[in-house]
Amino acid sequence: MMIRRLTALLLSLLMLPVFTSCVKVSAKELSAGYSPSDNAMTGSYIEGPYARFTSALFKGAAENGGNVLVSPYSALICFSMLANGADGESRAEIENYLGCDTEQLEKLSAYLISSLKTGKECVIKTANSVWVKDSFEKSVLPSYLQKNADVYGAQIYSAPFDQSTAKDVNLWCDRQTDGMIDKIIDRIGSDEVFFLINSLLFDAKWETKYENKDIKDGEFRNYNGTEKSVKMLNSTERFVPGETYCGFSKKYKDGNYVFTAILPDDESTDIFKFIKDLDVEELFKTEYNGSVEVFIPEFSFDGEADFREILKKEGIASVFDPNGADLSLISRDPLYCSAFIQKTRVEFDRNGTKAAAISLIGGAKSAAPSENKLIFDRPFVFTISDAKDGFPLFIGAVTRL
Repeated sequence: MMIRRLTALLLSLLMLPVFTSCVKVSAKELSAGYSPSDNAMTGSYIEGPYARFTSALFKGAAENGGNVLVSPYSALICFSMLANGADGESRAEIENYLGCDTEQLEKLSAYLISSLKTGKECVIKTANSVWVKDSFEKSVLPSYLQKNADVYGAQIYSAPFDQSTAKDVNLWCDRQTDGMIDKIIDRIGSDEVFFLINSLLFDAKWETKYENKDIKDGEFRNYNGTEKSVKMLNSTERFVPGETYCGFSKKYKDGNYVFTAILPDDESTDIFKFIKDLDVEELFKTEYNGSVEVFIPEFSFDGEADFREILKKEGIASVFDPNGADLSLISRDPLYCSAFIQKTRVEFDRNGTKAAAISLIGGAKSAAPSENKLIFDRPFVFTISDAKDGFPLFIGAVTRL
């Protein structure tokens, strides 16, 4: 018996306040039959589940070495869309790990989506969509599609899942991320029947810009000991103290989002051990203590992470088991998650920061520096976070340039 895959593609790309996409695709749009409910964007911020999820994904992704970049926002919105279709043991494992039931997870997701703030010089975009193979369309429960419309404002498409659909999906990805992530799939196999897509884009200018006089030549010592000539950005920023690190925080235009970077106090500290031991929840509650002169390099890189094995280690295993998954609230046919990956990109320079994330869930049908100066000339951790609630949209580590 052939196994057909249900692949849930989430491309997290903050587009507020509208969730509809301007991308023209050949797929038949079914969204007219589903519309967001009036009270979809209610709920309160739940710090515990988001912090736990962020810590697991960031630390898990760092185990592979190299530069690290994940978007916990993108991943959580995607995972929440999946959780709406889980039942039985699969749902119980998800709820036990996050410490909240799926209804609370929906409220958290709705709150996170509605709390995003976009402006002229601090642009946040997010969009969600559901793609169903036309021959599989009748197997998907209308209640599941309605839930995705109610909570996530998702567009719903029926498509042949051939090369034209692969082109449509990649085009959607490219346009939603302003070309930062132009491809998520090479082709669609005959076994693939379902995509969930969420996209996220952050594009912001600095509140206080860097002038030409603030750009200095410098050196960055990579994790492997090699050195790289870089352009250092010099400014005075808010000092961020920690028990084992110190750092700084710099605001973006409109003051709704902040960039924070931290360095281990001890220069000899292995950055990956530092990440493993880091209390990520501390970064949600950043405190400031005076000001500090900062030198930090411009940088840009792409990231990719596989979250499936990370979550299995965290105790969420059933949903990835072809013989044990219960996704019966998605379809009448037995399904399981066969993949959960994320692609990201960040560009940090004198003008501001641009970052994008695409998260993909796949499933299958079963058979110590100076107190007044900080020089980021060695590996460091950074976040792009909401200034009010502290939750990070992106968290990463620069280990090589």
